[in-house]
Amino acid sequence: MLFISGDVSLLHKSYTMMRFFRLHLIFIAMGAAAMAAQILVMRRLIVLFGGNELTAGAIFAAWMGFSGVGNLIAGRFADRLRDPVRAAAAALFALALATPATVALSGLAKAVAGIPPPEITGLPFVILATLVLLAPMGLLIGLSFTIACRLPASGTASDIGRVYLLDLIGAGIGGLLLSTYAIAIFTSLQTALIVAAVLAAAVGWAFARPGIKMASFGVVALLALAIWFAPTVDGMIARVQWSGFNPIVQRESLFSNLMVTENQGERTLFIDGRPAFSLPLPETYEAKAWVGRLEHPAAEKIAIIGGGISGILSQWRLHPPERAYFLRLDPMVTELERTAMPSAFEPWPEWAEIITGDERRSVREGISNASHHEGLDLLIVDVGDPETAATDRFYTREFFEESARILQPDGVMMLALMQPSNVVSEESAALLGSVTRTLGTVFAHVVVLPLDRYYFFASQEAGALTDDAALLMQRATEMAIDAPTLTVWMLPSIAPERVTSVREAVDAAAHIAPINTDRRPIAYRAAMMMWETRAGSWGRRFVAATELLRPWMGASLSLLMAGICVLLGRRHPNAAERIRATWLLYAVGFSAMSFEIALIVFYQMQQGLLVAQIGFILTAFMVGAGAGALIAMGWLRGRRASLWLLVGSPVLMAGYMLLLFLVTRVNFILANALAGMLTGWIYQLAASRLAGRRHGIGTTAAIVESSDHWGAAVGALITTLITLPLFGITATLATASFTLILAALTIAALPRT
Repeated sequence: MLFISGDVSLLHKSYTMMRFFRLHLIFIAMGAAAMAAQILVMRRLIVLFGGNELTAGAIFAAWMGFSGVGNLIAGRFADRLRDPVRAAAAALFALALATPATVALSGLAKAVAGIPPPEITGLPFVILATLVLLAPMGLLIGLSFTIACRLPASGTASDIGRVYLLDLIGAGIGGLLLSTYAIAIFTSLQTALIVAAVLAAAVGWAFARPGIKMASFGVVALLALAIWFAPTVDGMIARVQWSGFNPIVQRESLFSNLMVTENQGERTLFIDGRPAFSLPLPETYEAKAWVGRLEHPAAEKIAIIGGGISGILSQWRLHPPERAYFLRLDPMVTELERTAMPSAFEPWPEWAEIITGDERRSVREGISNASHHEGLDLLIVDVGDPETAATDRFYTREFFEESARILQPDGVMMLALMQPSNVVSEESAALLGSVTRTLGTVFAHVVVLPLDRYYFFASQEAGALTDDAALLMQRATEMAIDAPTLTVWMLPSIAPERVTSVREAVDAAAHIAPINTDRRPIAYRAAMMMWETRAGSWGRRFVAATELLRPWMGASLSLLMAGICVLLGRRHPNAAERIRATWLLYAVGFSAMSFEIALIVFYQMQQGLLVAQIGFILTAFMVGAGAGALIAMGWLRGRRASLWLLVGSPVLMAGYMLLLFLVTRVNFILANALAGMLTGWIYQLAASRLAGRRHGIGTTAAIVESSDHWGAAVGALITTLITLPLFGITATLATASFTLILAALTIAALPRT
């Protein structure tokens, strides 16, 4: 009997351990799916909104806001569920199906709204599209988390901590696998379907019930069939999305979404939905090829950032420079230009060289040994208007300083942006003035010339710089260049009065325009104003209204909220603990999201690799949060966190918020991981204070998770719409830090219970 009893006990322990392992697999799979979905949707929506990284704020806000709503909805019934296993399985199956559906529908958003892919969309469309697309996934993620916290069934704060920790471990695994392998091998839709199939399979394997296993088999079979047909579906989505543009080739690279379209024999390459260049279309590249060389007729060593290579080569074959460097971030752009467009790559000239990688890094490193030792004569920047951090990084003082170091004393830097209008609008003048003033902080001489675009020329020596179109025509004749669009139409049509009026408008704006820097991308906001003006939406009025704001106004709002929390806590002492935890998690969510968005934009300004690295950046935060939660769980060991620990932790995090520029000098991934670690630590401290105080685990999980997520949602909106574009990264970090310190003071002021 003892032998049999021992065997039964051993079998029971084995069964318990297996159930424990399988249950943990669910939490890991849930986190992996949520993280993968967030990365995929982020990549898709950044493309949908024209590559504008600030739209990440709307994405984060919708994601976190709806997740918080889902937490609260589940919190209303989670503790009363008689069968949390069935409820969790249903929520996770729904989440699995929603993931590929959201990725697929994101490609159709503009088509459904009747907006052509290249057309700029205003704030109303960005907000509405984001809310509609992310509502189902956000709600399901919130529901799944809160219900999942019922599954361990110990009834302590460790249940929430365990689910939170394993969810973050899964997020780390999913984010790393996706960023390292999946994105390079599969399309976004295929990856989303694979992730969903893995989640559905994990649910079926973890739960022993036959009904759940059958449902899992059916969902996985459906998703596997969808994976087989995913390329066909991608093609259908592309044809609908690009209806009327005759799409030829579509590619998803590590850096961007690329599309080649054809119109009457001309092919255009679109990068993230924005036109990059067209071939053969000489009027689009004649000026870019020759105007800089007319401003510096003796230029022999030239570097070009952005634009098409083939058009420049075709113009320069008869008048080649000694050396030309073409700097490009994405090698797939070159591949598509060579294979899918009427290019002039062959025969490849000996004087031309393509350098792939971050263009600013190439400039910092001197481009090549030759340019490092001898210096460039001409640097042409053709990256488009500074409407995103990816392009604004080429209009900042830091980049101009880097460029000046690799130019000869009489070397010329050329920028081309915006299409000129008969009258320089207020928005155009603000942007042009900012560019002029910023150039003037680095270069002694700056000239602007309105042709098909506004061309800026800057040099330390006056040399041959001129805004006299007649003199440039004379030089073109002497050089015998064959560029009829430039020499027959553009230069002869520029009247001296037009040049003078543009110069006066730009100079007047430059006197009051702020300097554009990596830490305070002012040109970014000016471009946003033009973006909204062209979109013709009420978003312009909103952006204009932010001019009335000051940094202390945001701080006053947080101060008002803190005051309300203190008054409510003193009037209702029994609710003080809940108010304390809710306000703390709101402040941590707000500040962590502000820090993350500031880090994302600063990373893009410094590295230019955001789309390729967004998975690693987001994953680093999740991994750090998991480590922080694990440390807190070990520190507490079932106890409640002390009040002073609750006060001191946000103060520590507030100090860290101000160290972004210092820590990112070491590593951006590490900087975000440390922010995540502090967030996870405080998250578990707050959960330990609430658990067991007249709240069930489901209710506690809902309060903790929703408070954190709603704080993050508010932080995302305020950071991307107000503090970052209006006041810069430093002010954004200061606002986050102030909010945390205010939270610490509020916690100390609330009555103890």
